[in-house]
Amino acid sequence: LANTAWAFAKADYLDDQLFAQLARAVQALLESQGDTAFNSQEITNTAWAFATASHRDDALFYRLARAAESRLEDFNSQGLSNTAWAFAKVGHLDAQLCREMAKAVVNTRGRLEEFNAQDLANIAWAYAKLGQHDAALFAALAKAVHGHFLDNFNAQGLANVAWAFAKAGHIDAKLFASLGRAIEGRLDDCNAQDVSNTAFAFAKACHLDESLFAALARRVVASASASADDDDDDDDDGRRRLEDFNVQDLVNTTWAFAKLGQYDTSLFTAVGASIKAR
Repeated sequence: LANTAWAFAKADYLDDQLFAQLARAVQALLESQGDTAFNSQEITNTAWAFATASHRDDALFYRLARAAESRLEDFNSQGLSNTAWAFAKVGHLDAQLCREMAKAVVNTRGRLEEFNAQDLANIAWAYAKLGQHDAALFAALAKAVHGHFLDNFNAQGLANVAWAFAKAGHIDAKLFASLGRAIEGRLDDCNAQDVSNTAFAFAKACHLDESLFAALARRVVASASASADDDDDDDDDGRRRLEDFNVQDLVNTTWAFAKLGQYDTSLFTAVGASIKAR
């Protein structure tokens, strides 16, 4: 069952009726054979599949949470990270599982050293998304992020880490300074949401990085210029356009600039024109 769900999700065959039937089958199996019916990999794969399919089934995720609790010592770093991500993706908060997973990460000797950049970004994002602002976990994650070369994070990972720490209220000035330099160097790889999340995170953390915000402003204004050029050119050259920003992205970005007192005239003009045109 776990492999079936994983395969269909991996193939992007996200049929809601199919996943509803799979959910019932998984629940029946776990209820009849107990929480140990699935091994740790099967639990992770099942949660990941349903999250990827955007199929929220609270009864299923409750059963998966209990199964995960019974086998936490068997989870590797990727399993913990992907499971947390899956629960956050579908918006299913299981506070008991979150507490136990955080303990498994913080208290297991050498566990954090096993996490790669993507694992760290995923678990930080997941806990922040679920409103689980575990101080010990975020302190440990901050140390782990510092211990990694930030070059190992992709643009989305950097933006998500910044957003997660700001959302969790874990304000580490040294971490945000390092993230600022790393994100500035990756702005060409950032999509609209990455730009918005970065601006929001630094404003939420009240961490003014003038160099980063100047670069973010240039990126947004350049997107507006690309949009204007596209009006006169039917060729799609892959440039980032301001239309790639949804209204919430634009609102969050301008809020962040205003919150930190960065009143870039070109940025506000471009965003204002974009909002009026929608």
